[in-house]
Amino acid sequence: MLIEINNDVCYICERLKEIDAGYKIFFNTKRKKFEVHNVNQIGNSFCLTIPFNIISGKILSLVKKTRIENVKNLLNEIETQNILLENRIRNENKIKNEYLIKKNLTNLKII
Repeated sequence: MLIEINNDVCYICERLKEIDAGYKIFFNTKRKKFEVHNVNQIGNSFCLTIPFNIISGKILSLVKKTRIENVKNLLNEIETQNILLENRIRNENKIKNEYLIKKNLTNLKII
């Protein structure tokens, strides 16, 4: 069940409407999470799940970041993060493998 949030102490609901008049915040009782919906969106109104348990100004930044006009920047950011993660994993594996090789060679008394 979705419960619409109409008022909050930081006026986030009203400030969201400045970005797009169709934005609304709901609390999803099944998932126990806040969600942003856009009632003007064709099909499903769901936009995003708010990744924190309070309604704060961070929501405004998150909504602006995930808007369709920012999709190119968002995809570039995801790609950059994936490359950094792959490099970190590769480096960690290299260090582990070097350690295991050295350990095994030491056990064989080659080193």
